[in-house]
Amino acid sequence: MRAFEGAYFAEMLTQARKEGRIGKVSADPLLALRAFIDIGGSGATADAFTIWVTQWIGSEIRILDYYESVGQVLAFHVNWLRSRGYRLYQPQAPWAWPRTLYWRKTMG
Repeated sequence: MRAFEGAYFAEMLTQARKEGRIGKVSADPLLALRAFIDIGGSGATADAFTIWVTQWIGSEIRILDYYESVGQVLAFHVNWLRSRGYRLYQPQAPWAWPRTLYWRKTMG
């Protein structure tokens, strides 16, 4: 991960790296993944469409995967998720929010 000089989070990322809070982590196959999506915008000056695939383990929020693209249709982004082994599912559990899309990574 690299922060560009002058970037909004550059100073915070530099501090996190110094404190050892940035590194490689593995997903826990027993816990849900969450995909957070910023749809960006449209047109020549649009922001990028981004996806952060995360997993919450105790007080940690693990960023497991990241995607960024500009100028693509929605199906292109969904295909990226599928190509990485992520599948949409709705858990039947009391903690599952009814309007939240949950993703699970297929193993193997």
